[in-house]
Amino acid sequence: MQLSPDTLRKALEQYGLPFGSVIAIAKGYRNTSHLIELENSTRINLIVYKSESGIQDRIRRTNQLASIFTATPLPVREPIDTRLSVFRVNDRVFHISIYNYLPGHTIPWEAYTMKHIKLLGWAIGEFHKRARSFTGQLPSVSDEYFEHIREMSRYFSDPNVVSAMHRKLGIAPNIPFDALAKTVTSLSSLPHQQALHLDFVRGNILFDEARPGDMLQLGNVTVSGILDLEKASYGHPVWDVARSLGFLLVDCPKPADKIFRYFIQSGYRKRADQTIALPFLNEALNIFLIYDFYKFLRDNPYESLAQNHHYQRTRDILTKIGMLYLIGKQER
Repeated sequence: MQLSPDTLRKALEQYGLPFGSVIAIAKGYRNTSHLIELENSTRINLIVYKSESGIQDRIRRTNQLASIFTATPLPVREPIDTRLSVFRVNDRVFHISIYNYLPGHTIPWEAYTMKHIKLLGWAIGEFHKRARSFTGQLPSVSDEYFEHIREMSRYFSDPNVVSAMHRKLGIAPNIPFDALAKTVTSLSSLPHQQALHLDFVRGNILFDEARPGDMLQLGNVTVSGILDLEKASYGHPVWDVARSLGFLLVDCPKPADKIFRYFIQSGYRKRADQTIALPFLNEALNIFLIYDFYKFLRDNPYESLAQNHHYQRTRDILTKIGMLYLIGKQER
């Protein structure tokens, strides 16, 4: 929901802040971010959250997690004020929270260089170090993915779905859902459970030209911002690493072995000094790849997927590891 300057002015009055002007507006899935310059030239982010069940608790949890980074050099977007505002516009309810401004910009996966991939691994490793101290309540990754596995099992066992996949996409599923569930169980019983970001991906990572004092920099590139903790959950760090790897392998045009080496060995291990084991990494990665593939099928007409590069790359990876079979030409 994009707010008018007059509404933004009224919203900021609740925080005692003098509205100046709107610099930029960015719309996301759950929120709309308004970059605002106050009268004193300070820049802040005012975020309007979509009204949905449990959104207030979600915002409070994520703001509480973000606040632990205030005294650290890690550039995590943090709440300026812990109070949430509730606004009504045309009989619709919106929740508002205000955050510090972080410079920089996102870049497409296709533009990620070796430096960017190393920096991503380094940043998530530093995030994990500091997030270990968080003692607040967060949803469980295991609970969420048990439910996702049940959803996917129902979907892929539907005869009509399987028939349509055969005819329209030329594929047949061979997904071991029992094994996936066992992986989730195994990961939930491991030590080192902690707060995770769980959306440490392209749209939530800002890069900028490096400046003296930047914590995360390689050459002339720095990670200048870590955004959106809305999906923050509780679980083993391997979940976070696997989530980012899933996107890198599908969308970054570099060989898989180099992505693993840059992201985990050079970034997470060497630069973030993370020595924790990452058991079941490939299995967790497979869960994310299958879930992403399921969402492609669930949310798009099958006929449109032949032109979808992300679908094609995910399909090819799942075929290579034996979780899909190609069964011939699809319908035209």
